[in-house]
Amino acid sequence: MVGYPVGVGLGRVPYQVWGRVPNRTILQSQLHKSIALDNQTWIKAGYWQYDDTSNIESINSTLYTHLIYGYADMYYNSSTEQVNVTISSDDEPVKNFNSIVKEKNPSIKTLVSIEMNRTMSNANLITGRKFFIESSTEIARSYGFDGLDFTWSWPSSSQEMSNLATLLDDWRVAIDLESKQAKKPRLLLTMISKYTPWIEDWTYPIESMKENLDWLHVFAFDYYEPWSTNNTSPFAAMYDPNSDLNTDYGINAWIKYGFPSQKIVLGLPFYGCVWTLVSPENNQIGAAATGAGPAIMCLKMSRSRVILHCWDSIISKHT
Repeated sequence: MVGYPVGVGLGRVPYQVWGRVPNRTILQSQLHKSIALDNQTWIKAGYWQYDDTSNIESINSTLYTHLIYGYADMYYNSSTEQVNVTISSDDEPVKNFNSIVKEKNPSIKTLVSIEMNRTMSNANLITGRKFFIESSTEIARSYGFDGLDFTWSWPSSSQEMSNLATLLDDWRVAIDLESKQAKKPRLLLTMISKYTPWIEDWTYPIESMKENLDWLHVFAFDYYEPWSTNNTSPFAAMYDPNSDLNTDYGINAWIKYGFPSQKIVLGLPFYGCVWTLVSPENNQIGAAATGAGPAIMCLKMSRSRVILHCWDSIISKHT
């Protein structure tokens, strides 16, 4: 299955839109008993990214088992070589997030996602990781989150992959210790990855990830984009016999490289991409295009406003 056309023809200019029409549940599968929490055997989770137009009250949290708040920021102090996790000065939304979503669904678990600062080197993070880990835990506890998620798009060298392993090893030890000392439930620890266990010539630190993460969010989409290809293409193809750019290939690669299938959470997009067609009569997959369509490039089609931005949806896949 390579995609569904969900809309064509806007005004006089021919367009083609490819995506998935979301249902309330796209995929759901059982968690392995070894990582099931509080007798929970299913994960249905979504990323919620705050901006000035966001409305927490509109989130229907009864649809989900986990919600992930984005984003906490990272700050590097060059004089002290400390890396700290911070919330923006306007922290009212994050203060209200947990009380609002948990009022509708008391059993939901929430995580705060920390986005890698693209202006900061990976080496800085490793040097200052003690302060990063301590401040991340403090942020999660202070605002009532049940876990931490790490967003890093993407490691770009073998050294950065090695540094990621070091960070995860230390982060897990610190989280376990904090739980014992505070006598509180252990914080969850998850992260985002590319759809394959490698990026160019660099392989993710599989052993560290499978030992330290509760599960992994595999972003299985954006295989093709209108600004990088002049042919309509299946940007979130489940299968594609003519290419490795598909979800089946990526998930099987993770398993082949030794990452447990029970810890793989499959990310699905709740949006479509728009190409401007060369000819409206030629509108199949692979049709010639002149680039991206109009400004509605990312179609926010979710019935629940929890998915507000054009890449946000995680639904679990545990087999």
